[in-house]
Amino acid sequence: MEEMNREDRRVRRTRRLLEEAFTQLLEKKPLKDISVKELAELADINKGTFYKYYGDIYDFVKKVEDDYFVRFVDIMNSHGSETVFRQTKSFLLDCFTFIKENSRMVRVLLSENGDVAFREKLIAVVRDKCHEDWIAVREDFPGTEKEFNYRYAFVTSGCLGIIREWVAGDCRDSITEMTELTDQLIRQGGIGK
Repeated sequence: MEEMNREDRRVRRTRRLLEEAFTQLLEKKPLKDISVKELAELADINKGTFYKYYGDIYDFVKKVEDDYFVRFVDIMNSHGSETVFRQTKSFLLDCFTFIKENSRMVRVLLSENGDVAFREKLIAVVRDKCHEDWIAVREDFPGTEKEFNYRYAFVTSGCLGIIREWVAGDCRDSITEMTELTDQLIRQGGIGK
């Protein structure tokens, strides 16, 4: 049992070192220009250790993105339709808390050097959740399917812009300020009440 705990700690430490090195590299250049060799060197691990856990750089990125994606979806799914549409602030508070705790990785994943497919996957899963919740509370939030799609596109673009700006500024504004501002802008944008 102790042997397994020691191995788990080593795996977590290796992953943390790789993630830190990866964010440093992705801040400077696109993913396609990052090699396993330079990632391993910057993380101060052996290339063989990298290949013990990952097939290549894209496998590593996919596993990192999947981990962040699953954690975000868990946060999103912990909020029912009542919360997302009627009490948006609690949902936003949890989102901004998650973003701040992972700000460096969020910044690089949403940057020009980040993976566009990751952003699109995130937008799609949030859209599906919001659409499902909108249908559940539709009597209070009328409109056509077409209007929902346009409003969602409008709000999503704005929220991504807010998040990018916030993490680019090292999350200096408080989570509460960001929650209040984003909630206000979403309501002005026509998604909520």
